[in-house]
Amino acid sequence: MISTQPTAFSLVFAGGHARELAQQGQRVGAAYAALGLDRREEARGDFADAAERMIEAGMTSHYDFSCALAGIALAADLADARRAGRLHGATRRLRERSEFRLNADDDDLERFFEQPFIEALGMVAWKREQAAGAALTLNDAIALARSLAAGSNATTCPTEIVKTAAVVPASDEHSHGGPVSPPLSPLPPSR
Repeated sequence: MISTQPTAFSLVFAGGHARELAQQGQRVGAAYAALGLDRREEARGDFADAAERMIEAGMTSHYDFSCALAGIALAADLADARRAGRLHGATRRLRERSEFRLNADDDDLERFFEQPFIEALGMVAWKREQAAGAALTLNDAIALARSLAAGSNATTCPTEIVKTAAVVPASDEHSHGGPVSPPLSPLPPSR
């Protein structure tokens, strides 16, 4: 007789993992709805909660995790536009390193929500920030996301992230094409 215990355990584990991922995907969707209603603080909180739960569950390589990080960036206060651009650039780079790509609907959604930041900074500065963000490690991106999730009243981005982000490659095909501007100076303190 063949034992089914290991198979049953695997199915239960996989089912729990899939359920957790589905719940966080729903949370990300609800956060985008709040962002669409211009409830940035609520949206940031929901995105951050989903991201933290996925970090705790070891699900940082999943599509919804990247959507949660991007959501934190896009729900940031406009006063944090530079840091939001960096996190959004880090998210795009994390996606490029993974096995998934942003689907067309989610790409359109992100492009819609990035417009206020582009208007605040200008396209050149937004792309420069995204390019700087592309140099961040996963841990640095998570630290930046946590900092942004706290809102514009939070302390500035940790110095080690600024130093890491200032190392920008000479050319960057990750940031909507085109050459990259020179590395940035450290971020000014938040007001």
